[in-house]
Amino acid sequence: MINKIDNMFFFCIKCQKCRKILIRDTSNTVKILNAHGNSLNHEASSDCPSLNCRNLVFLSEENLPDWISKKIVEAQWTKGRLNCPDCDCRIGAFDYISGAKCDCSDKILPAVHVIRSKVDVGRITKRCSNEEVVTNKQLE
Repeated sequence: MINKIDNMFFFCIKCQKCRKILIRDTSNTVKILNAHGNSLNHEASSDCPSLNCRNLVFLSEENLPDWISKKIVEAQWTKGRLNCPDCDCRIGAFDYISGAKCDCSDKILPAVHVIRSKVDVGRITKRCSNEEVVTNKQLE
């Protein structure tokens, strides 16, 4: 009898310059979103023709990493840039003032985003043995 290994897919974001893993989406809570606020695994993630969907990756405000939360508090919940904590390369931004809409005018964009050209969005395979395998393939 062959034992089947259950694989679960999650995402991680790494800085392209220094390769540090900045965000791991390995819990039961979704951290990495598309422009419409859905998980990257969501079926509707590629339905929007907007450049925002293709060029940016958004982050859930409820589950931000501590280093991003600290930047937002320092900026007093207004606007600011996100830099890699290791190499200081700009990787994204946050904007709690404008409330910008998606180009398709369907949804309001999440406030915190990272720029796809500055980071690698990879898929993590989490196996039952708690072993993590990160694939280096850039996700479209």
